[in-house]
Parts: sequence; structure tokens; C-alpha cells
Amino acid sequence: MQGEVVSYLPEKQYGFIKGDDGKDYFFHCKNFKDIQEILKLGEGSRVEFEQKATPKGYSAAQVHLVDANAPVYYQVPDTVYVSKDEKIKGWEVVDLSC
Repeated sequence: MQGEVVSYLPEKQYGFIKGDDGKDYFFHCKNFKDIQEILKLGEGSRVEFEQKATPKGYSAAQVHLVDANAPVYYQVPDTVYVSKDEKIKGWEVVDLSC
């Protein structure tokens, strides 16, 4: 089966693939055939994988990039909020800056 990476969190080493069948599949970096392909992974990357049903939902196994030479794109947010407070109630801090 093939699908498109909709999210990947490098710090957590996992993400989600939207399969061509419309289902969402969880993957971990250890699920890649070639771990070096993780470095070329970005949102919108086309991947091929084997489907697995788990008690928590669908999972992808034996994942690999369809085109390892395709350019990687990242979405730039439309708006960036800045605060002098270290904690903002109900928000998650994504990046700290000086």
C-alpha cells in the first residue's frame, strides 16, 4: 500500500501516514526498512508500507520512501505568537528563543 506522511515528530521518532485507502497509520522510525530514509522524510512524502491492525489502531510496517530523491517541504506557519511569559495557560511551547 502507498500513502502520504501527514505528520512526523523527529524528537519523538514517530508520525502518521494517510493511506491511499483513507485510513490513518501510525509509524515509528524503527518501522523503516532503511533507517537513513528518516533523514529525507517530510510532510507530504510518499511512502510504501505494509498494513497492520493493532489493538490501538492501524500501524505501518516495512515503510520506505517511494522517491528518496524527492525534495522535502515543511509548512511555515501563517502566524507566530510571542510572549514574555514562560508558560501560557492551555498552550504548548513549541520553540523557545532569546
